[in-house]
Amino acid sequence: MPLRELSKEKRVLWVERIFARMSAMYGRLFAEMWVGTDLAEVKDVWADDLAPFCGAQIAWAMEQCKARELPPTLPMFRGLCQQAPRPEVPALPAPKVSRDVALERAKELRRAADRVASRPVGSTAWAETPPASPRGSVWERWIIELAEAGEPRFVAILAQHVGAGVIRAPRALAALEAAGHETDTRAVA
Repeated sequence: MPLRELSKEKRVLWVERIFARMSAMYGRLFAEMWVGTDLAEVKDVWADDLAPFCGAQIAWAMEQCKARELPPTLPMFRGLCQQAPRPEVPALPAPKVSRDVALERAKELRRAADRVASRPVGSTAWAETPPASPRGSVWERWIIELAEAGEPRFVAILAQHVGAGVIRAPRALAALEAAGHETDTRAVA
């Protein structure tokens, strides 16, 4: 978890720990870096500048300091944190979709692709005629995405389908509202 997700007080505690370790490693060389400065302000700046990094990256940077004769400045320490290996983020499990559902979705994609491929470039005919089961389909998502992108032809087509109750996704209503289109909210459920 990046330090920015912690409170300012907890980030400063991290910096307190870093400064304690640096003091133990470098002795007066580290302490002399801050002579004539407001040490609390220095630590606040370190806390802010190290906010994008997680504990593992900071620990890695501290390990690298063990091989250095001189203590790092804040920019040097940030550079070490940036070089640290990124922590591995666990992947989400694969969705559990039955074979029948997967095959049906693949057929739906193939039919949609065939319809689109058979139309002249720039044609909206594919969007005007809904498939057998439009709700949650690729066809519905494409029309909503094109309307969200501000394509006037698709805003109008989306408005027709929402008005007819063919497309009922809340996202469709939001796309129409964003485009400044008046819509009957009872059509979306």
